Amino acid sequence: MNHNRHITFLIIAVLLTTASALSRNLTLHYDKPAEFFEEALVIGNGTLGATIYGGTSSDQISINDITLWSGEPENGVTTPDAYKALPEIRSLLDSAKYREADMANRKIQGHYSQNYQPLGRLLIQYDNTKDISGYKRTLDLNEAVAATRYTRAGYSFSTEYLASAPDSVIAIKITTDNPDGIKARLYFDSLLPHSTQAHENTIEAEGYAAYQSYPNYYDGL
Repeated sequence: MNHNRHITFLIIAVLLTTASALSRNLTLHYDKPAEFFEEALVIGNGTLGATIYGGTSSDQISINDITLWSGEPENGVTTPDAYKALPEIRSLLDSAKYREADMANRKIQGHYSQNYQPLGRLLIQYDNTKDISGYKRTLDLNEAVAATRYTRAGYSFSTEYLASAPDSVIAIKITTDNPDGIKARLYFDSLLPHSTQAHENTIEAEGYAAYQSYPNYYDGL
């Protein structure tokens, strides 16, 4: 019997078992709501995205959509003679004149692209903001589900957030064992020009992005 081979197989089996165990427990844990954007949890389905703060008095969910850009679609070629600038750029690079090469490179880049725009924020404002304890905020990386769980006025309270690709929605589920149920108000706002109206169980928002927007470092060259 080849003992070295047996030991090698044993090591591989242990490593695979350990990796499998770790893969079942890929969850981020926090003991307080996010205060800044960098502390928030992010979910998305490739088209829609949400940044979740997990607040207990006011829960903020920032929403993005991949199609929301300033300007309008463009299919034309804006620099048809771009190839003519390549010899100059290569010569400047060969001469280690990198600043000049960077300036010359703009001749082949076309105009600036439009800017990606934030869609807006969904705010959940709870009526009872006292007696909060046992707070936990998590993001399950295997299931792509974010959640907050805590006790509110002696009753368990939880919120789950997920982004569904097949349904193209971001869903939020709020549950409690409080017999009085959940008392909260929903708001939607946006940095973009928009109007919002509520009708029965629906909040509708209509707005538009800027027609044209250049980055703050644009110098007109």
